[in-house]
Parts: sequence; structure tokens; C-alpha cells
Amino acid sequence: QATPLTWTWQLRTRMQAVEHRRRSKALSPGQDGRGPGNRSHGCQRRLLWRGPALLVLVGILAGTLLVEAVLRAEAYVTYRGTLTPGRSLPPDPPPGSRVRLGHLIRRSPHRRLVYELRPNLPVVYEEGFVTTNSQAFRGPERREAKPAGVFRIVGLGDSFMFGQGVHDDETHLALLERRLNADGARCEILNLAAPGYNAAMEVEALKHKGLRYRPDLVLIEFLGNDLDLPNFIRSDPGVLSLRKWFLQDFLRRRLARRAAASPDEVGLAEAPRRADDAQLFESDPVAVPTLYRDLVGWAAVEAAYRELHELSRNQSFRVVLLHWQSSSAEHRLLRLVRQLGIPALNLSHSAEAYAHAHGYSSWAESPLVLGDGDNHPSALGHRVTSQAVARFLAERGLFPTGKGLGGTM
Repeated sequence: QATPLTWTWQLRTRMQAVEHRRRSKALSPGQDGRGPGNRSHGCQRRLLWRGPALLVLVGILAGTLLVEAVLRAEAYVTYRGTLTPGRSLPPDPPPGSRVRLGHLIRRSPHRRLVYELRPNLPVVYEEGFVTTNSQAFRGPERREAKPAGVFRIVGLGDSFMFGQGVHDDETHLALLERRLNADGARCEILNLAAPGYNAAMEVEALKHKGLRYRPDLVLIEFLGNDLDLPNFIRSDPGVLSLRKWFLQDFLRRRLARRAAASPDEVGLAEAPRRADDAQLFESDPVAVPTLYRDLVGWAAVEAAYRELHELSRNQSFRVVLLHWQSSSAEHRLLRLVRQLGIPALNLSHSAEAYAHAHGYSSWAESPLVLGDGDNHPSALGHRVTSQAVARFLAERGLFPTGKGLGGTM
């Protein structure tokens, strides 16, 4: 692939060859009896137009190098702060194989969504069997057109709602669907959660995937890391690399009428972590790459919930907040959702009640979590959660039937 550097070398070589031929012809006799003096006059006439042409070529080359430098500088400012170089995503894993998060996700074409689950996967992730459908979210295939009489619920969240560490049929959304349908209702629940999502990404998932299914109710789950960067972000595009021509990529995107690089042209890298706690991803908008400043911090959370509220009014669906009392930001969020008229359910209350009833000091020390330092809900924890959500929906009249929704485990 030609680059500005190779163009410069070729132009210099051609200019030297032209000068060499001119001197040779000036010193040798010409044809048809013409002497070297007459021949040199011919060379001078030809150089009268060759000189300006070379200047034009030099100007074009200089302009190209300047535009290339500007595009590289813009990319540097946009992606500044990414800690690790981009890496190619691994190929789709074989069915039934054990995978890590990098095998489970792919880059999203939407900047604010960043990444999404890979479609059509049957794999084992964190000891739980995970199936994704053709629309790249966990669970069975769903028809986009909503059947008559069906009540649709969309779940938005991160690894807790996704069901990290449990099988497909053990997540609290899958259990909630069975619980509601057992009462004679017709209910479909779509699980759009993905590990590492924050509040802004969850609302983006609803916009780009969930709204087409015409939900009647949206459940959004909040945890303390909803203010942070997701697990992965787009990587540094390599502004110092001489193997990549930014101007060529820019022109190709313009011809294709795309404003930004496609996800296949940009790698993923682990997100920057906090300086004061390496276990957490960065949440300070000033400290994250420019591209992601609108995704982190309290301002991003507030903007996401206000946008969700506006979508609910325009699209005629209800919203319920599920939370776990995991951070001080939760108090601010609860004040916000009260202003917006969004009902909230504290899931830690039902978890603590179960733990105390069975002799445990807290739900985090009980069989409700996976254990060994992993506080993700276990299969039992998801059952307790589904029961609490079903009861809440019945008490608030948020589901078109209320008979027996609380149930027993």
C-alpha cells in the first residue's frame, strides 16, 4: 500500500532522472546536424512546463502530508487515555466451549454502545451455560412483531441481570417470565443486559435493540459501577504507525457515507482503571478518553435516566428501577427517579430477609451469591430476586394480572 513516504521517495527519484537526462542531452550532439547548443534550448523549453508541474506535485504532496498529520492529531486527541493497544477479537468459539468475556462480545457499530454480545452462541461462561440469539442478546429467538395479547418486558442491566455464573433458565428474568406465565398471562421477557454495561450503555441497548420489540415495561437495574467505563473500550488507533494511512481511511468512510470508523477497523482494549482502586474502572470524565466522557460519571447516569423517561412517554411503556444499595450514588438516583415518577424496588431487602431467615449475617455471606469473593447472584439468588420483582409488579399494578404473582419458591 502506497504511503506519503513512498510517494516522496518516488518523486525525488524521478526528479533526479529528469535532471540527469537534461545534462546528458546538453553535452551530446543532436540529430539532423543540430548541435548541443540548439539541443539545450529544446531542453529549456520543455523544462518551462516541467518545472511548474513538479511544483504542483510537491504542493499536492505537502498538502496530503498536512491533512494526514491533522487526521492523526485528531485521532490522538479522541482516543487519548487508552492504556493498551488494540487487539483482534478471537473468532467465534466452538459450541459448548468454555469462554472468557472477550469470546462472548463483539464491537458494536454504535459508539455509545461500545460492544455487544455475539449472536448465535451456545457456550459456557463463568460456569453458566449461555445461549445468545440471532439479535445478539441472551435468550431464545423473539419475533420482532409483538403477538396480540402478549405483554413484553425488556430488561436492561449488566452482569447481575445478565446472569453471570448461572444457566439460561436460572436468570431472574427467565424465572420471572415463567412465574408470570404460570398465572395464565402471556408474557415475553427480553434480556438485553451484558457484563460490564453502565447506565448510558443500557439505555443505548434499549434504543438500538429493545424499542423495535415494542415493550410494555422496562426493568433497569442499577449498581454502583454504572457510573464507570465498561470493561472494554475502543482502542488507540495507532497514530504513530507508518503502516496505516489515515487519509485513505477517511476518504473510504466518506465515500461509504460513514462518519466514523466501523467496529471492524477499530480494536477493543481493556478500559482504564481508577488510580485509587485498580479493581474498578475509571469513572471520572476528565480521566477517561475523550470519546467516552459522555458515558461516565453522575452526569451520564442522570442524562441516561432522563432519556429513558422521555422514551417511555413517547413509546408508551412503563419503567421500574431495580437497585441493590451498592453505592452513595444510589441516593441521588432515587431522588431523581422520584422526580421522574419511576417506581423503584430495593432488591437487597428481599435478599437480606432471606439470609436472616436462614441464619446468615448478610446476603453477601449466604448461598444467594456465587461465593469465593464473587457477589454475583447464584441460581438461588436469582429465584429470590424473581419472586421479589413479581410481587412488586403485582402490588403496583404494573402487570395486567395479579393473581398469585408473589408465589413461593
